[in-house]
Amino acid sequence: MDYYKLLYDYEHDTNAGYIEINEFSLNFDRYAVNESQPLGVDRILCEVEQENIGDYDYIANNLAWLIVSEKVKELLAVCNLGEYEFIQVLEAKNHKIVGFLVHSMNLLDALDENKSVCTKKKYSIDGTDYEHLSVIKYVIETEKVRNSDVFKLKKSNIPYFISESLKDRLVKSGVKGFDFLKVKTT
Repeated sequence: MDYYKLLYDYEHDTNAGYIEINEFSLNFDRYAVNESQPLGVDRILCEVEQENIGDYDYIANNLAWLIVSEKVKELLAVCNLGEYEFIQVLEAKNHKIVGFLVHSMNLLDALDENKSVCTKKKYSIDGTDYEHLSVIKYVIETEKVRNSDVFKLKKSNIPYFISESLKDRLVKSGVKGFDFLKVKTT
């Protein structure tokens, strides 16, 4: 099976909306969205910066989170997502639902680091050594993905990856705002 890195479609977003989430108003660290534990909230407030939110199914936002329309939420709800939660994103002034944050806690150890194009940088903070892995081109080990339709990678936990069958469903349903980059597999 083929897999795709899920991207926002910047090329065709001429009529897309945009929301702003104040990270300091959150009840969790904004980077917790990249981890494999529940966030402990059922809603997040935002400010609508550009109208036309309803015209796109992948909702652009300042934190680069995967925020989707009700239509996409329903498509995803019948897929094999592993551990996940949908969190309502509400407009702060009227509490109208703008979309849903897709918080995938399905972090898989499926990055083939030897075949991917990566760089590692070591750094130290307060005497503790860390290593940051920056992936330029992904290669995914398919046997470690199992039957997941949506997942993130343990060593590179920001981008979302989806199965070919989910990509085909999204395209067939006519959702707007999504782009897909096919990744190599082993």
